[in-house]
Amino acid sequence: MFAGFSFFLMRKVSLFYKISEKLLLKYRITCYNTSRVPVQEASGRIGIKNQTKRKDNMATVTLISNHMGVDTYLELRKAVGFKPLSRTQARKELDHSLYIVCAYIDAQIVGMGRLVGDGAVICYIQDLMIHPDFQGYGIGGAIIEDLIAQTEGMCEAGTEIMLDLMCAAGREPFYHKHRFLSRPTDSLGPGMIRYIRKE
Repeated sequence: MFAGFSFFLMRKVSLFYKISEKLLLKYRITCYNTSRVPVQEASGRIGIKNQTKRKDNMATVTLISNHMGVDTYLELRKAVGFKPLSRTQARKELDHSLYIVCAYIDAQIVGMGRLVGDGAVICYIQDLMIHPDFQGYGIGGAIIEDLIAQTEGMCEAGTEIMLDLMCAAGREPFYHKHRFLSRPTDSLGPGMIRYIRKE
């Protein structure tokens, strides 16, 4: 599904995940990066409920950057229970992202995250989504560390970028582990939000 692209190995770590009560798989998290070029829709369905056990008891989670189609994106949003979007909305937000990283097992997408912002002063982590069948196995941590590394690469020497996000209630400890700060604090007020809707 990734034919025609030149992949450059960035890093590789090994993690052990218990996918089910009966099967212990070793996941090899391999991160690649590609140039931002138009890509075709990724194929494959979400989920591994019917996945057969491999002879070597191994599965590979691959992180691919800037390679995501609208259908795949909308399917993953639906799987994790995010609010529906129009195809126009989905296309625009993917096109205007600074960076997108997706986690795949073979041709199946299992998670994603993306960066939006100006790439110089402020960046925002959006759509950090892990398919319910894969939550709690460390894939989200690998994605967020990749997003952090990408932001660090944008940062000019002698300056700093504010990396922001909003998380669901109760998910704060996950982000604390990655050195994010909860607001409000003694010096920072709470975050604020306003929805703009057109009927």
